[in-house]
Amino acid sequence: MDYTARYGGFEIAYTVHGEGPPLLLVPGITQSAQRWVEAGYVDALSSSRRVVSVDPLGHGRSSKTSDIEAYTANRLTDHLLAVTDDAGIKSADVWGYSRGASMAGRLANGHPHRVGRLVVGGIPLFDTRPIMQALGMVPERDVVDERHRRCLEGDWSAYWEGFPLPLPDEVKADIASRNDLGSISACAVAGYLDPAVWQAPPGVDTLAYWGRDEIFHDLNVEAAADQPIRTALVDGGHAEAFFPAEPVVAEVGAFLNPSI
Repeated sequence: MDYTARYGGFEIAYTVHGEGPPLLLVPGITQSAQRWVEAGYVDALSSSRRVVSVDPLGHGRSSKTSDIEAYTANRLTDHLLAVTDDAGIKSADVWGYSRGASMAGRLANGHPHRVGRLVVGGIPLFDTRPIMQALGMVPERDVVDERHRRCLEGDWSAYWEGFPLPLPDEVKADIASRNDLGSISACAVAGYLDPAVWQAPPGVDTLAYWGRDEIFHDLNVEAAADQPIRTALVDGGHAEAFFPAEPVVAEVGAFLNPSI
């Protein structure tokens, strides 16, 4: 079933499948709630859970805006809370992937009483900024602003210039067909201005997982050893650690027990 929450003048769309303890799914940038369906997560989880899948602002059926200020971390957290409030959920297990994992982590840190268990996939568990700066991979603000200006004019090449991962042309074409360029560009600029830095939420039982071929794998292993979180690994890189769902659910399902 499709639903819509409203917050701050925006509509935040979400879908609900199944019955049982609530589980909130938060997708990555350029992704919508539909990607959890296509990858097989909803079918795998909704037999015993009330699965609530969110379209973050600027994605899927949610409102579109090129206003960078609309995508600040605090506002995105408020959008997740608006969805759970609209769905009548006081507390839920939360599962996010990539940018969605950062959103889920900030929700758990800011509102731990609203989160049961937390699952985060595909994110570094350390501050990447010093490394990125040392490698010259952090663009100057004027470069970011110029790319965003080009995106607002419909130039998809400007968006890919700032995208952190190389993608095949067919994947780029699929993303372009599903997304509003001005919205996801504004989303990316907001992330540049306030980069996500992982922080394990105190008092929230947390599992972090990632692909063995992720470029940050070794550093994640070291960082995870110093944190009060559980970890799991799946085969492949960033894309394979999301799709298909079966090997991921096999790892994460045990952590979520006895909920599923």
